[in-house]
Amino acid sequence: MYRRQRRIVLAGYLVMLLVTAGGVAGALAEPRLVRLELVAACLLVGWFTYITMSRGRLRLAGATITDPLTGLYNRRYLNDRLAEESSRTQRYGGRFAVAMVDLDDFKQVNETQGHAAGDTALRALGGFLMGNLRRVDLIFRYGGEEFVVVLPDTDGPAGAEGLLRLEQGVGTLRLSFSAGVASFPVDGRTPEVLLRRADARLRLAKRAGKGRVFWNDAGAEPLAADPAG
Repeated sequence: MYRRQRRIVLAGYLVMLLVTAGGVAGALAEPRLVRLELVAACLLVGWFTYITMSRGRLRLAGATITDPLTGLYNRRYLNDRLAEESSRTQRYGGRFAVAMVDLDDFKQVNETQGHAAGDTALRALGGFLMGNLRRVDLIFRYGGEEFVVVLPDTDGPAGAEGLLRLEQGVGTLRLSFSAGVASFPVDGRTPEVLLRRADARLRLAKRAGKGRVFWNDAGAEPLAADPAG
């Protein structure tokens, strides 16, 4: 990625050097009509170069924060946004939840149906989450079959209950996931602690069975998930 950015910058310098040289030549050219034509041509080339390079930089910026398989935000961007959300909530008050989501039986899909089927399952789950969460929620591909969801203005039980509803809905895609939820400030005040607590609860959910969402260290699911409730 760095090499591509360096090539774009060097190409931009070269083109702008040529544009500058053309502008100087145009300023000195005779007769006046030729001078105007050269200056106009240099301006057009300069603006074209600026627009093209701006689009290239935007594409590169998007590539640095998105996961190429799912199109979701990547782990690198998660660290930045989670730090921002923690700082914002500490300054202005409020709460937010962090969920670690893991696609169930992913290893089995890879082994029995092949890695292409596994990639399809990951894209399907990512697309389902993106299409069914709120616009303010953020979804990240954390690595492997794991995703992280950041839920602003949401506490642990509410976040877990919402994710459980999504887990029940994703069955229409013949998929299942488990999740662990941690909330700010109850479970921690730093991104590292919140992710660690969410991951620990995900492990509890996985050990308890598929399709579960745990939001505390005792492994309690939200009330809506209690078959006896």
